[in-house]
Amino acid sequence: MRSGTFSLSVAHKIGATMALLIAVAVVSSLVAYNATQRVGENGIELGEAEAPLADAAMEIKLTATHAHLLFEEIMSGDQGESIDEVWRLIGEARFYARAILQGGSNDEGTFIATSDPAVREIVQDVETKIDLFEQAARERHAGLASGVAGAAGSKADEIFDETFESFIARADEAEELIHGSMESSLESLRAEAAWARTVSLGGVGAMILVFLAGTVYVHRAVAVRLRDLDKLARAYAEGDTDAPVPTWRSGDELGRLAEALARFREGVIRQRQLAEEAAEQEQRRAGEQRELERRTAQSFHETTRTFFDALEGAAGDLISAVDTLERMSARSGELSIRWSG
Repeated sequence: MRSGTFSLSVAHKIGATMALLIAVAVVSSLVAYNATQRVGENGIELGEAEAPLADAAMEIKLTATHAHLLFEEIMSGDQGESIDEVWRLIGEARFYARAILQGGSNDEGTFIATSDPAVREIVQDVETKIDLFEQAARERHAGLASGVAGAAGSKADEIFDETFESFIARADEAEELIHGSMESSLESLRAEAAWARTVSLGGVGAMILVFLAGTVYVHRAVAVRLRDLDKLARAYAEGDTDAPVPTWRSGDELGRLAEALARFREGVIRQRQLAEEAAEQEQRRAGEQRELERRTAQSFHETTRTFFDALEGAAGDLISAVDTLERMSARSGELSIRWSG
């Protein structure tokens, strides 16, 4: 019984092979595209979301440190510095803290709020300590005129320094957590990039395997059979009906052509048999004709020989009678002469 695959036409077999190759190529391309897109999206997220947060955590420390140094210069009597710059720097540090928690944008770029609970907890504490730091700074600056409340080593100065050191330490913790998250995301990005490479190479390998399998299939199902039929047709054209019919069976055009060649071979063999039988019959008829002619000639010969033998006997008898008559006539003449004389 013919299988469904081999019942397909030659065009359908080649088309199915090409369709399978295209399907594998499309699927491999889609998988590779998705993997690559995921790598790109994670890379964008790492660059647009996490890296700016690390910058924001660093900016908190830089602006707060700058504000602290500038404030100490002012408290030391430097009239060339403005206290408004200190409040602006503290406000900028507060902006970066809120940008980590709520998102925001400025000249430095756009910040996307973090979703890491640990980072949020620390930055919320940093934001609170920035408020305390500003409050302590304002109290010290307000007591600058008395020369006691804001002096170095005073209670307000100690609270100011402790608050600064405390929120700087917490800002360091937030920055470390963000960098840790970035490293984790980077490792994940590397793993996904490796997976994308594996998928791409796997897709190429799958296409090569399908191409080789399709080539072997088409070679066996089409090319080899065409070659067999070509040899068979050439052999039959040269009169070699002993060439074996292919043992394979197929429901496509090649199978039907093989069946047609088999029927042609049977017809040629039958025609030869009929020709041989006709030749034998002609040979027998010719032999019988020759035998009939021989027998007819022999019968005619025997018949004519009997006739001629009989004719020859009659002629001999006639000659004998004539001789007898001649002798009798001669004797009669002699007697007549004698009697007349």
